[in-house]
Amino acid sequence: MDDENIDIMDGFNAEALDEVKDLMGDKFDLIVDQYLESSMGYLSCIEQGLKNCDAKIIASSAHPLKSSSASLGLINVSQLAQKIELLSDGASEENESLFETLRDLFAQLNTDFKNAEIILRKEVAEFKAA
Repeated sequence: MDDENIDIMDGFNAEALDEVKDLMGDKFDLIVDQYLESSMGYLSCIEQGLKNCDAKIIASSAHPLKSSSASLGLINVSQLAQKIELLSDGASEENESLFETLRDLFAQLNTDFKNAEIILRKEVAEFKAA
């Protein structure tokens, strides 16, 4: 395994994803597709909330992203979404330094989500091939 592949796999719980595969059977690919689609929507809402300094939108979008990511074993995505949710909960738009921190966390969240998408698409391809 090369260094880049190791970095992508960091923060991923394969056992949790295997449980989802076992539970969902032939619908596993649909679950992954639904997760990716809804997550992209949550990321878009968080981004819009950051542009508008709207902490309520940020927190309400980070919460389901946190939960659904955890259920698929995407630990880094889940933990970053949780940090964003907790920091934005009750924040006011006057707190620019907090929004800068949230923007930095969001940038990392986007990177980790892209890595998670690579992992999930690979897992779906392997699942279908089996």
